[in-house]
Amino acid sequence: MLLINNKAKPAKLDNLKTLIYIHIGKCGGATLARAINKSTLVKNKFLKLYRVHVGKPPILKNASYAIVVRNPIKRSISAFNWRYKLVVTDEIQKKRFDGEYEILNKYGTLNNLCEQLYINDNLNFDVSDEFKKIHHLKENILMTAFPSGGGGYIRGAKLKRAGLVAGWPDIQLIYKGIYYGIEVKTPTGRLSSAQRKIHKQLTKMGCSVAVVRSIREVMEIVLDWNLVRRYKPSVEGSDTSSIVGLGRTQQVNKS
Repeated sequence: MLLINNKAKPAKLDNLKTLIYIHIGKCGGATLARAINKSTLVKNKFLKLYRVHVGKPPILKNASYAIVVRNPIKRSISAFNWRYKLVVTDEIQKKRFDGEYEILNKYGTLNNLCEQLYINDNLNFDVSDEFKKIHHLKENILMTAFPSGGGGYIRGAKLKRAGLVAGWPDIQLIYKGIYYGIEVKTPTGRLSSAQRKIHKQLTKMGCSVAVVRSIREVMEIVLDWNLVRRYKPSVEGSDTSSIVGLGRTQQVNKS
């Protein structure tokens, strides 16, 4: 199997014999990359391995993808400890990022930092800003808590009193001032009445909403919305999947 670097042209990778490995920092990526290279199963199925790290992966229709994610709390702990070793203990990267050494040295552990992150249930913005200066924790990530789903009637009632409205999509994106919602369902899953109501309201306001039932359908709708760069497929032939979006049912090419 041929290992290809990030400079390869995506059009040459769009085939059934290419495996695109997306290496997310502090998710065991380097270890898994070595395992993939040694895997007989992978070598028998693929001729090329394209590794993506610290960059946007190409969205292709015929290639296969391997993506490793990790519990975000465990990932954060691992990232903090690794940076502490490199920056404070070994001082190899002491001056790489402005202010990082002082913050790591100040708190010592991620737990100490997190204990100062909230004061009387209110976010401590000074500590939040310090958190964002730590490498692997700060990179181009915007997140928030969206406490929906699970917990039974009592938790649901508390969330409703707090203002949570049922029916919002599982994945919510905002790009260039436009809202995109993706509802994830099983192959036989159906929308609830609350979900149908919210989706209808969102589309009336000009938002885009889709229902997907596989990773492939997520890729297709993201391409359809022009949120990523589209590459011309190298293999002809297609099938279709019905995806709801922009207030109507869309037929999305899945070649």
